[in-house]
Amino acid sequence: MRLNLSCLLVFIISFSINAQNIGINEPAPIGKLHIRVNSTTNLPHLRLTEDENDYARIKMENNVYSGVYWDIAGRTNSDPSLSLLNFYFNNGTSGSDKMTVLGNGNVGIGTTSPNSKLDIRSVGNNAEILRLSSERPWVFKQTGTASSANLTLQSINNGKNLELLGADGTTKAAIFSMWNDDPKVIFVPDNGNVGIGESNPGNKVRIKGNSTSTQNVLSVSTTYLGNSNIRAVEGFARPADGYGFGGLFEGGARGVKATAWGGSSSNLAIGVEGSSHGTNGDRIGVFGRASGGSKNWAGYFAEGNMYVTNDLRIGAGAINGATGYKVAIDGKVIAEEMRVQLSGAWPDYVFEDDYKLMPLTELEKEIEKLGHLPGLPSAREAEEEGIMLGDMNRILLEKIEELTLHVIRLEKEIRVLKSKKN
Repeated sequence: MRLNLSCLLVFIISFSINAQNIGINEPAPIGKLHIRVNSTTNLPHLRLTEDENDYARIKMENNVYSGVYWDIAGRTNSDPSLSLLNFYFNNGTSGSDKMTVLGNGNVGIGTTSPNSKLDIRSVGNNAEILRLSSERPWVFKQTGTASSANLTLQSINNGKNLELLGADGTTKAAIFSMWNDDPKVIFVPDNGNVGIGESNPGNKVRIKGNSTSTQNVLSVSTTYLGNSNIRAVEGFARPADGYGFGGLFEGGARGVKATAWGGSSSNLAIGVEGSSHGTNGDRIGVFGRASGGSKNWAGYFAEGNMYVTNDLRIGAGAINGATGYKVAIDGKVIAEEMRVQLSGAWPDYVFEDDYKLMPLTELEKEIEKLGHLPGLPSAREAEEEGIMLGDMNRILLEKIEELTLHVIRLEKEIRVLKSKKN
């Protein structure tokens, strides 16, 4: 055996033992093994080389807990991106890789095949994936299993907000308020817009449906089971008195379709309700307009009755109505049948024995003086004030009955004269 004196001299100079500490290139080692290397070189402080196609390992354990240990193992591959650095743990009964780093820089926790820079795997309902520990921590976890598994962000303490901040670190874009009894999603600042299916919303909230989907763009429902008239949708737009639309709707088939489902309840159910209030100007509760069709109905009632508690006015000239009348119509009226309910007596009283029939001579004088039958309105009165249909029919019948009595009397007188002549 030949001894290389120069190598032995270097080894003696570089290797020292001090109080059972071993130093390599360190004359005063302060650990069980203390290695000093000049950082200007590419030499590693410690190098492990595996001769076979297997892992180079470092094992860490103590004699107090037998069989419990950590392994740090590295293995290269012909494909550098598949080279592995594993952190392996054995609890004394079984072991598994706890973290893996690939040569491409992907890190896996709970998986040895990470598909992203950080790939975390955890299995089972409520399995925690990531916990952000602070004074009031947040947890990302899985809820449900298999195809029903969801990624859930949970605030461990009630009443904590999740906030999205702008680049300045102070401007809040959105706040998710996590209260068990009153959770909220708040978008700020006030001039911010929200788009759903719309990348450039020009409104506070703009929703754009899918052009190939038949699903409703927006559906609102409530599960309240009480007896209060809660609102599924509520709209307010009142910048000033007389301005603002509470809702504006446009549809190819229906602008607005409303149904009130009263069911077995005896309460009033209204399909569409409109009201207008104020102290000045015109007010319209419900306004309808239709044009451009073969038939245009501003209002169309297919079933049920139409009930008007106040005045009904039809036609432009009847807009102001007529004092004392419930219905005012500017234009012609046609009806297959009409019934007039009279408040006065029907003129059968003409045939009573005590009825005083005006003699024809006196009737002639009245016609000469009035220019029309007594008891009837003049042409001027009829033109200016109109006529009461029921009263006019009653008066005309009275005149016909009076005329009939005159004819009967004259016919009797003629018979008497004929008998005397014969």
